[in-house]
Amino acid sequence: MIPINTLPLGGHKSGHGPPPGRQLLVAGPDLFMTYPLPAVGSVEIGRSEAAQLRLLDVGASRRHATLHVGEQVTVQDHGSINGTFVRGKQIEPNAQVVLHPGEALQIGATAIVLQQRPIPINYIRVWPHLQFEARVEDECHRALQLKLPFCVMRIAVDESVSSEDLIEGLQHALLWTDAVAPYAPGEWEVLLSMREESLLEEAIEAVTEAFEGSGAQSDAAIARFPDDGRSADSLLCVVQDRLHRGSAARSPEGTVVESPSMIVLYELSRRTATSDLSLLLLGETGVGKDVLA
Repeated sequence: MIPINTLPLGGHKSGHGPPPGRQLLVAGPDLFMTYPLPAVGSVEIGRSEAAQLRLLDVGASRRHATLHVGEQVTVQDHGSINGTFVRGKQIEPNAQVVLHPGEALQIGATAIVLQQRPIPINYIRVWPHLQFEARVEDECHRALQLKLPFCVMRIAVDESVSSEDLIEGLQHALLWTDAVAPYAPGEWEVLLSMREESLLEEAIEAVTEAFEGSGAQSDAAIARFPDDGRSADSLLCVVQDRLHRGSAARSPEGTVVESPSMIVLYELSRRTATSDLSLLLLGETGVGKDVLA
């Protein structure tokens, strides 16, 4: 098993690691996230579903403010009810005020900090499964706000291929916001974070080619947000079902599992068997509780 860590894989490459530039760190009620800024353009902020940066804060107006991005970043309030604050002072409606890196603007109870991104070392983070699942849940919350798709892949591999070779092959396929985790002997899971639909399809193809290039791939399945589920639990159950659909699920020796509901049951039992949780199996006599145990 590969150690759970962050693996540096050389210098920054285009498309890997956060590109140098500017981003927003957003911290507010039920929302904590980063938002990358374009090199040039504007970002509308508010509670409206049409806002590029949508806030859940009740102190924000539907069309609250706009960030104008160029050589400098300026913020413009659109006559919001509760106002926009920079450096502790409320800015005048429709006036553009410069926001410097490290400074924050305040909208209701939400703080939005302008940050300068450094050029990072390219890396792939290898997660334990429980943290991977939490990462998927976090991506669900972010995707609901930004209305972008993402997907989870579950891949069955030849156990003879080393974990290090698999990770090395993935370094050109994944972005810094993606995640990969060993799920079980012979199985890996990959989170392809939010992208435009066309870029997501390219990423799926790149991951598939990376596994094939290592000679490791035997089968793969995909679950997409929001079409296949809107929570980590639903997405992971769907991808597990699809990986084993059409063949016997991995189950105790001599047991063949084909029912989708039983596949999910065995999947949950496998996940809890490696933990310290206690399980109580209920059922009528003869249904196979001893087999599952």
